[in-house]
Amino acid sequence: MNTDVPKVLTKVGGRPMIQEILEKAGGLQAERTVVVLGHQIDVVRPFLPEYVEVVRQQELLGTAHAVNAARSAFEGFEGDVIIMYGDTPFLMEGTISRIVERHNESGAACTLLTVEHPDPKGYGRIVRAEDGRVLSIVEELDATEEQRDIHEINVGLYCFRRRDLFEALQEVKANPRKGEYYLTDVIEILGSKGVCVEAVKSKDALEAFGVNSLEDLEKARNEMAKKGQNGQ
Repeated sequence: MNTDVPKVLTKVGGRPMIQEILEKAGGLQAERTVVVLGHQIDVVRPFLPEYVEVVRQQELLGTAHAVNAARSAFEGFEGDVIIMYGDTPFLMEGTISRIVERHNESGAACTLLTVEHPDPKGYGRIVRAEDGRVLSIVEELDATEEQRDIHEINVGLYCFRRRDLFEALQEVKANPRKGEYYLTDVIEILGSKGVCVEAVKSKDALEAFGVNSLEDLEKARNEMAKKGQNGQ
């Protein structure tokens, strides 16, 4: 973002994105709410509700590494773990509930949100078997030309069985190109074990929109303004 403000504190819709995400997640009435922070943690913490447990990601080594940093926060917890990114302000509360409902109905090890996107560039592609089963999520950097033609993308909203999640995280290896540990690799690991991975497809491509640049921020604020919310 190239700004002094931590990205999750950037305002979209009149308030910091992290507050927008936490409010939507609050409708689930989760037993525990954990926020993993790695950058300017002392700046972000005052903007978080008192019920939130903050975990520090000591090294910024990717999304799987960030989730693994929260392992101790879920010791003794046997429920499901919902993972959301802090820079996706257009996720809808109803969509989050749909993920949880499908997860409970199917008994899946993981249920994730996908969307058909007209311009999938930059997003992880959903790779399916001929029978429709989700096999893996392939990041664009690692995708083949054929896989880059896939328009179904990963949004970044997951519901995991806790034990399956943290066992699979132990098997994630660093990406050879970037040296980071990708949470998306967990999907292929679970699939290789023969457990069920479910997907719910959103009808709104905007739900996948993540703010990763000043250009993205401007677009997000314009979209919020269209929805009648304060763009700033």
